[in-house]
Amino acid sequence: MSLPDLAIRRSVSVYICCALAILLGTISFLKLPIDLMPNIEVPRVSVSTRYDGAPPEDVEQLVTRRVENAVGSAPGVETVTSNSGSDRSQVNVSFVWGTDLNEAADEVRTRIDRIRGQLPDGADSPQIQKFDPNQQAIIVLSVSADMDPRELRQFAEDQIQYRLERVPGVGQASVQGGLRREIHINTSLEKLRALDLSVSQVVNLIRQENSNSPAGRIQEGNVELNLRTEGEFQNLDQIRNLVLTTRKGVPVYLRDVATLEDGTEDERQMIRIDGQPGVRISVQKQSGANTVSVARGVREEAARLSADFPNVKVGVLQDNSRFIERSIGTVQQEALFGGILAVLVLLVFLRSIRSTLIVSIAIPISLISTFALMYFAGMTLNTVTLGGLALGVGRLVDDAIVVLENTFRHR
Repeated sequence: MSLPDLAIRRSVSVYICCALAILLGTISFLKLPIDLMPNIEVPRVSVSTRYDGAPPEDVEQLVTRRVENAVGSAPGVETVTSNSGSDRSQVNVSFVWGTDLNEAADEVRTRIDRIRGQLPDGADSPQIQKFDPNQQAIIVLSVSADMDPRELRQFAEDQIQYRLERVPGVGQASVQGGLRREIHINTSLEKLRALDLSVSQVVNLIRQENSNSPAGRIQEGNVELNLRTEGEFQNLDQIRNLVLTTRKGVPVYLRDVATLEDGTEDERQMIRIDGQPGVRISVQKQSGANTVSVARGVREEAARLSADFPNVKVGVLQDNSRFIERSIGTVQQEALFGGILAVLVLLVFLRSIRSTLIVSIAIPISLISTFALMYFAGMTLNTVTLGGLALGVGRLVDDAIVVLENTFRHR
């Protein structure tokens, strides 16, 4: 029995299969993640190195060139670009298309480890990151209030950041702007020289004392407890009373050679919103999360934050989901218009409502069934996939006409 004969003799089974395909496709459509573009793995790795207090010339000479020489000869490298500025070096390594990004990152990490000892002592450890377009911020919020910049940033980190990160699908919320708390220790070089001390000795001693250390284990019955010594400073007096050394049996405290100030970091950027000090919070989504639904959840949480803290204004500076919704809506609208025009053209040329109706039913059933395949294949609903579906409408019309003409020929 041929397929057309089976479809005719078992018409009820065909109806049930079509209904199941529509139901499964509809459920899959509602669960499909929405994004602007499909997941693309760009073979690019960046190496960022921080070197505080160094001018751009020193950063280029001591950090950037050494990193470039190390990663430039890695297998599959296509181009190497760099950017050297005050306190920071960034080297971008692009590989040929088709390169496994995980293997490329491992190769770059291995080569950086070889030259780690050649970098300056004051330079931080190089940070290696794979380029991921999905790690860009999907929504940027503004937080403003009649507060000091230091208090506002502390408030954003303590009261707002963690609530945004609890929104389903949010990967990270980063706070920019404001001022961080910073303890300034101003040493006197004359007093240090008189006591035969150096600034590096003071820095190392403060770093050693400002840490919590494990202190072993104790066993009480069947319970084993881990102990630790809490050595982190809790206030300025503990720092002032730090013993640096002894001279003739007399302890030398940090307060004897330095003055302490509870201040803030240097102000290198300023964010103001409607004339008031403000901070900016960039929200990134988790990999594979629905951009539109995550942004909607962040906006709802921002509204709740404004209601919970009336003296703080939380607004939206940038929302990429709006552009995605408009782009997806435009493609859907064009696909719908294309399908309607195709049906009208068929009606004009076929001059048969029955034949046109057959083709018109075949188009939505095929499109809706495709959503189920996209969902199980891990695809997203984006401009590329919707564009492909829009092009597929024309192909469906052609195939339906061929089948329809073949049916008439056999009849």
